[in-house]
Amino acid sequence: MWEAVERTEGVYDEEYLNKVEDLINALGEQGIYTLVDAHQDVFARTMCGEGVPDFYAKEAVGRHPTCVNVVIDRVLKPIYEKLGVCISIKDYEFEFDENDDPVIADCQTQDFYVYYSSPESLRAFQALYTNKNGIRDKFVAYWDRVSLRFANNPYVVGYDPLNEPGLTDPYPDPTLMLPGHMDREYLSPMFAEVFEKYYANSDKSVMWFEPMSTPDEIGIPPGYVFPVGYDTPPGGEIGSANHVLNDHTYCCQLSPLMCATGEPREDKAAECLAFHRNRIHTRALDAERLGIPLHITEFGACLTEGPCTQEITQVADVCDENLVGWAYWEFKTYKDLTTSASTGAEGFYNHDGSL
Repeated sequence: MWEAVERTEGVYDEEYLNKVEDLINALGEQGIYTLVDAHQDVFARTMCGEGVPDFYAKEAVGRHPTCVNVVIDRVLKPIYEKLGVCISIKDYEFEFDENDDPVIADCQTQDFYVYYSSPESLRAFQALYTNKNGIRDKFVAYWDRVSLRFANNPYVVGYDPLNEPGLTDPYPDPTLMLPGHMDREYLSPMFAEVFEKYYANSDKSVMWFEPMSTPDEIGIPPGYVFPVGYDTPPGGEIGSANHVLNDHTYCCQLSPLMCATGEPREDKAAECLAFHRNRIHTRALDAERLGIPLHITEFGACLTEGPCTQEITQVADVCDENLVGWAYWEFKTYKDLTTSASTGAEGFYNHDGSL
């Protein structure tokens, strides 16, 4: 995570990177290879998420973030509240800690994905994509340092520049809500800058890049999945040997009703299978158009045997149908604050280490 690497502005924590490399090497010696991922959920701690250093996030958000603008937000506030969108982190009446961040226990009273529609999240992603206050430059510099560190590590298969890129404010440009448009206008140029650093540090570096989660996929049954907007792999050409298209598939993305308990419903197996087939097949066609492989780097994240067996079997079988690789989320419990991993066991291993 960027927030762990850069704990003070402009200073990189080499001791943390040493620990990451020790873990990568220990896994590699057992035949397990690592994708180094700039993991984030809901951008940063200041908005009940994680990933980006708080000092950059707070600067990006500003003092009075809005979803559209002050006047329109006031008029639409009753509608926002009914839909559960555009609710400021300050409006949840959470406690705040000494860093002026919401207390984690309070954050976890809501499903983490609801915070993506907060004005704080929308403004933060907008800042990153448009380089407000130079935050994108700092993101690229972070990746330069990390990719240099692991450039010669034989157990690193590549780098994921940004986990599940989040929505931005569509008010100035409503076309951003067209599927594929953000990939082309925002992610592709930013990822191209990052790829330039990867490649400069090692011409064997591989970027495993993701599309926008929404609106490239819209969680309204039966589940709408649209082609990605990338015309070429970011910073590369069609057929690049240094790129992999990377996507995630969860039945829970189809609709909150599919996962009222936090994992797929067994009585909705047919709907889940249809969604996974649509998601993976569409992305396989995207990868074929770009001339690169596709890998499903996240799926599962379930807690009990029945739903987990269903989800693993469905995704793995559909990946086989499309000749696509996969990686289950998650390997073991890392107490990821935006998931139930702090209370349950979403990994292959239980808390006691049993499989």
